[in-house]
Amino acid sequence: MTNENTQPGAEENRQPTAKITIAGDYYSASITVDPGNHPSLVTHDFILTALKDKNITVGVDLDVVDSIAQNPTDIQAVLIAKGKPHQNGRDGEIKYLVDINRQAKPKMLEDGSVDFKDIDAFLTVKKGDVLAERINPTEGSDGLTVTGKAIRAKPGKIANFKFGKNIHVSEDGMQMIASTDGTIKTEGHRVSIIEVLEIKGDVGVRTGNVSFKGKILVMGNVITGYSIECEGDVEIQGVVEGASVKASGDIIVGHGIQGQDEAVIECGGNLMARFINNCSAKVKGNIEADAVMHSTIVCDGTIIISGKKGLLVGGEIKAKELVQAKVIGSDMGTQTKIQLGVDSELIERYQFLTDKIKEQRENIKKLDQALNMITRQMSAAPGNEQLKGMLNKTKLSKIEYHNELTTFATELKELQERINKLQGSKVVAFEVYPGTKITIGHSHYNVKNLIKDAEICKYEGEITTVRR
Repeated sequence: MTNENTQPGAEENRQPTAKITIAGDYYSASITVDPGNHPSLVTHDFILTALKDKNITVGVDLDVVDSIAQNPTDIQAVLIAKGKPHQNGRDGEIKYLVDINRQAKPKMLEDGSVDFKDIDAFLTVKKGDVLAERINPTEGSDGLTVTGKAIRAKPGKIANFKFGKNIHVSEDGMQMIASTDGTIKTEGHRVSIIEVLEIKGDVGVRTGNVSFKGKILVMGNVITGYSIECEGDVEIQGVVEGASVKASGDIIVGHGIQGQDEAVIECGGNLMARFINNCSAKVKGNIEADAVMHSTIVCDGTIIISGKKGLLVGGEIKAKELVQAKVIGSDMGTQTKIQLGVDSELIERYQFLTDKIKEQRENIKKLDQALNMITRQMSAAPGNEQLKGMLNKTKLSKIEYHNELTTFATELKELQERINKLQGSKVVAFEVYPGTKITIGHSHYNVKNLIKDAEICKYEGEITTVRR
């Protein structure tokens, strides 16, 4: 009996061979049989001996062995042994029972208008509510190769709760539970509960100014002359009049902002309002409204004016990336200014540098006047040591001011170059009326004729209009 290789000899005496091939992962083996001229020699023992020569001791399929022995024809790569593949453990996971990624969005109605009152901004929970459950990892199962070698499975990794304030873990470590009433706040995968201050009516005479570290829900209006400050989100179901609203998170105004040229909005997140009228707003995130009128706005994100009106008219709008509206300006030629490509920090730094350069030039001018006066006095009293000391001190001050002026001017020039190279910012509208002035970087575009259904953007250093 010969395995693997046919022995040399006469063709009529060609002995049978059995070739065993083991898979790369050692979890299976196949057999190829050439019966030669002596198929009767391909017996049960012949095949088992071939397997033994390859140290295959696990998972041998005896039915296949019997089948080959009973019908010893040409056999090509037939599976004859199968081990037990290892199964690595499944990683544990955290199953949230509340929608922690929920985002406040106004509701689009069938007639095309947007309902800013039905935003459902806060995801509220009660003390004792189970927020998430831990699903444990599995250990996995070890494997066994056809040669009898045990393969260890890797156990799954444990998933840990990531939580902050007002949340605790159950004694068995399997549940994440609210420790107080409040609303969900997420920072990456970290979950906290922020307490909510609920004001049933207006912020006004009865409440005074409101300051709170959590979230604030106002059922009524914010009356002229009053203020709200909070470290979370603010939802106002009524109107903001000539008031101040400052929040580290989102600000949502169900009925809108009727600012009377006195309202001041400072928002660390997104601002959503039915309309924004006659107010000053600084927003770190995005703005979404049905209409924006006669307001001064600095937005570090995008401004989307959608809904039934989609109107942007009057005022001065600054946004980093995009201003999108249905109608910009009016057929009355209302002056509407839009500046794109700069964020609030860039604007503040630009203004700071401009003011400092003006201040330093004024200081140098005053020092020049002082130097002229001291020089004249020294001509009359050349030996006066006090005047000589004043002269030296004034010259040193002038050098310091000159150095600072040079530093500020260099940074301002670099900032101007950055602004001038800005690309990608654009205005998108169905109608843009004359009286609208668009600035992207240091390029300006005055709309002189009605523009319809277009994008206005900067291309190769010039502002251009692209029909959609």
